[in-house]
Amino acid sequence: MALLFCEGFDKYGGANSYGAGVSALLTAGEWNSTSASPAIVAPLSQTGQALSLGTITKTLPGAYGRLIGGLRFNSPLGTVNLGLQFLDGGSSQAAVQINTTGTVSVRNGLFNSGTVLGTSTASITANTTHYIEFDMTFANAGSYQVWMDGVSILSGSGDTTTTANSSATGIAIQTAGGTAIVDDFYVFDASGTTNNAALLTSPRIETQFPTGDAAVQFAAGAAILGSSVTRSGTNQATIANQMRLRAVTPAVACTLNSIAFQAGGTGNGAIQLRPVVYSNVGAGRAAGLGRDRDRHHGGRRQDHAGVDAARAHRRHDLLDRPHVRRGAGRRADATLGGQ
Repeated sequence: MALLFCEGFDKYGGANSYGAGVSALLTAGEWNSTSASPAIVAPLSQTGQALSLGTITKTLPGAYGRLIGGLRFNSPLGTVNLGLQFLDGGSSQAAVQINTTGTVSVRNGLFNSGTVLGTSTASITANTTHYIEFDMTFANAGSYQVWMDGVSILSGSGDTTTTANSSATGIAIQTAGGTAIVDDFYVFDASGTTNNAALLTSPRIETQFPTGDAAVQFAAGAAILGSSVTRSGTNQATIANQMRLRAVTPAVACTLNSIAFQAGGTGNGAIQLRPVVYSNVGAGRAAGLGRDRDRHHGGRRQDHAGVDAARAHRRHDLLDRPHVRRGAGRRADATLGGQ
């Protein structure tokens, strides 16, 4: 199966938000329409928020011959009917309804007025929280089953369509005679060959929010996987023809595809940097990533990049034994086995 939709009602404002502001947020992308001044209230499960409502409607991404899903709810009963209405465009195909007496019915057509296909003998009491789940096939002789808190309370078959289409393209949560509270809503289709069944686990829908502002959430290195090297908060003096090596040990095995430097601020002048990667496995030589800019002319070396990276190629003990001899205004570099 595929998850078509899940909703925890956690992202539409804090508790006690209500009215036009909540309606605007509900219809900003997730739901298509609302009515009866929806309000955000305390959750029916352990986290987030819940929604006190009259009606909310959602268009599904396609037409589905079978839908599976569930909803946590709390109803005052008495004069209030609460239902899940399955739609084909603007027409009502079938509905699962919590009646004012606490029983549950499956109806053809309209919620609260369509032909009753079956009613449970089990019932709930007013103002108590429960989880109802359904498995509905849309056909002239479509099968249906309803569970309450993981226990099957109603099943059968009948005409679960009112249009020429054996499918549903939308779903609504509706009340009549007052408002009810809903939370933790999910809808599956019947695609695939596994998990084509209601969850029966009283699932909870949790919403996670970013914990950092723009300066933190999108800072350098904030989105990388693995480990990063911390940037220095102080200036570092550099001189011409200088090489710096810094050890980086990945937290997990990985393949290095590229390496780059980025200046941490603005300055007067220009700097040229050449990334070099050194591995302590194998021969132990430095390997440059990118174009080699070193040239040799008549035994004298010229570095057109401003970085003496050629030493990485001719000095075998680059990391272990760097030696410099100075004298008479010129420099000679000691190499392994001789000066």
